[in-house]
Amino acid sequence: MSTPGERWTIDRLSLNTGESPVQTFLASLVDRNRVEAPALLRRLEGHGNRLRPPQSKPLDEGLFELRGHQVRIFYVFRPSCSTGS
Repeated sequence: MSTPGERWTIDRLSLNTGESPVQTFLASLVDRNRVEAPALLRRLEGHGNRLRPPQSKPLDEGLFELRGHQVRIFYVFRPSCSTGS
């Protein structure tokens, strides 16, 4: 569970070709959606697993949907990789 003030890291899937489907999707958006999608991602980065409806909806075990007016982005949480210092 996250604590207030903690920032979450958002990793984007990259295919073997180097393409990032979500980056391609974001680049294709226009008008209101072009502004709304990055704002939703920033909310997810700020709230992480505390983000609730209407911006986030659980779909299946471990799968979530980031929801805007006409924007839908699927996401999952994975354990963080910490390195010892």
